[in-house]
Amino acid sequence: MIEATLYDLLNESIKIESLFSVSHVEEYFARTATFDNRFSRRNGYYSFGTGPVKCFLFSTDQTGETAGGTGLISLVNLLQRGTCNFRNMPVTWHFAPNLDLKTNHGIGIFRKAMQETQSQLVCGINSQSVSSNHETAIFQLKRSMPEKQLNLLKTIFAKSGIQLSKQGADPVMGPGFVVVKPAHEPLLVELSEKSQFFSVNISCGKTLAPADQVYLLMTAALIAIDSETEKIVV
Repeated sequence: MIEATLYDLLNESIKIESLFSVSHVEEYFARTATFDNRFSRRNGYYSFGTGPVKCFLFSTDQTGETAGGTGLISLVNLLQRGTCNFRNMPVTWHFAPNLDLKTNHGIGIFRKAMQETQSQLVCGINSQSVSSNHETAIFQLKRSMPEKQLNLLKTIFAKSGIQLSKQGADPVMGPGFVVVKPAHEPLLVELSEKSQFFSVNISCGKTLAPADQVYLLMTAALIAIDSETEKIVV
């Protein structure tokens, strides 16, 4: 169940005292692909597992500390250990940490990954710091999220004290959720018709601890993955 998986994530993320730098994240993934033969690197992204649901997760930070990249490392740590509730997830995992989508090189990696992986879910994980003490979150999707996962995501973020953005509130899913079209999100052009796009964006104020940033970012990603794996009979 997704709740048990999120509990494993909580136990992993609670250990985080500070966010990793972009360079550390890059070194971690390169080292993991070198020394763990369960991981592979191809055309700028990394892969793990052989499940029927293919998920592509990326972060976009280019400098400084990165909550998204730190979150990807936390997820990889859980996968490497085969933690109970992750062991049997029917997923092939693809990762692109620190993907610069403002450059032709970054767009090329993304386009190639979409062609090669044919991922059912493409998930962007982003966090930015703001000077205030007020935290907000907004989620972008290609199509509406199922009610079960939608309610779970809303509940977790409500308990965290993070306000869901009212900008562009979806009439079905409500504040904090926006269904995007290719004209507004060029990345969607690269996806297959059946692929779901999900992006979580958190604006972090001064009071949100690194462990909480990572937990909330990766919780959103795992809930989105759960909405896709539920379609598969394992």
